[in-house]
Amino acid sequence: SAKAETDKKIVFVLNSPDPNAAACLSFPVIKEGTASKPIGSGRYYFKDNDSPVLKPNSRNGIKPKIQAIHLLDIPDGDAMRYALESGNISYYFTDLAGGRIPQTSSASISVPLNSLVFVGVNSSRSDLSKKEVRLALSLSINRDNLCASAFAGRARAAVSPFNPSWAIVFKINGFKSKENTEAAVAQLELAGYNDKSTVDNVLTLELLVGKENSFRIASAELFKKQLAKSGIKINVAKLSHSDLVKRLKSRKFDLYIGEIKLPVNMSLEPFLTSGGSASYGIKTRGESAEAYSEYMAGDLTLQEFVDVFSADVPFIPLCWRNGMAAFNRALSGVTATEYDVYYGLENWVLK
Repeated sequence: SAKAETDKKIVFVLNSPDPNAAACLSFPVIKEGTASKPIGSGRYYFKDNDSPVLKPNSRNGIKPKIQAIHLLDIPDGDAMRYALESGNISYYFTDLAGGRIPQTSSASISVPLNSLVFVGVNSSRSDLSKKEVRLALSLSINRDNLCASAFAGRARAAVSPFNPSWAIVFKINGFKSKENTEAAVAQLELAGYNDKSTVDNVLTLELLVGKENSFRIASAELFKKQLAKSGIKINVAKLSHSDLVKRLKSRKFDLYIGEIKLPVNMSLEPFLTSGGSASYGIKTRGESAEAYSEYMAGDLTLQEFVDVFSADVPFIPLCWRNGMAAFNRALSGVTATEYDVYYGLENWVLK
């Protein structure tokens, strides 16, 4: 909840502890009674006429280099890409959620996103209930190779459950970005697999993946090849989104490739709380969930939580996706973030 304590002070009350809650305070606060026409202090203001345009806002101390931004009503992404190529617009952003990288002759940059691609693990299955097996799966993955190949370089290796762009995880130690096949095999042997005296003692698992997304399909096929080096057999099942969700809800799966956009406070509640949107197959009262509650309450450091997570592996982080900003080559100084795709717009220059 929130309430104004004074004219210049607002107090927020949380339902539960969250040391990173301040990251969520990224929304504007306006004076009561001005909601219809709020007094803004942004870089530009909207001027509505026959040709809608953004003009520099005199209430903002920054003086943008571009004095007028003309706005066009364009119906969809394909039309926007065509408009960029034909020179009708100067800038275009896509989060690449559809799994397809658009072809463009324009300049482009990668934009880091808070979208985590992961392997969900059904820990209720006898094989996967062993943490040694889950760790062996993670150790078998070359995340750098997956980013470069399956995502064509539009992703960053996930070496912890937290975004590497998040400042406080810069020095946190978690997973390695490259595979360690020897260590993976050792973990499997501890769990009773790869016994050369028996023929049938090979770990075989099914991996579900949505057939609509080319990024995830490529990830599944590469995951299969990488785990084969550790002696793990993966059968890939490509399903429609509706069939995939049915399998997850019925708990009839071993592994699946999923993706989730985490909130700005990097909350893992979608994974580690009962009923969370990405909690399929995860023990929400297991070691990682308990350690996360302790971290949120201030009883564990972030590194201590990541240590527990990296040994328990309730799910397997693969990579953090990037979006793409494409723009006219006459534009220079272009930067962008997920939460402000026009970041630094006041410094962009149109030659």
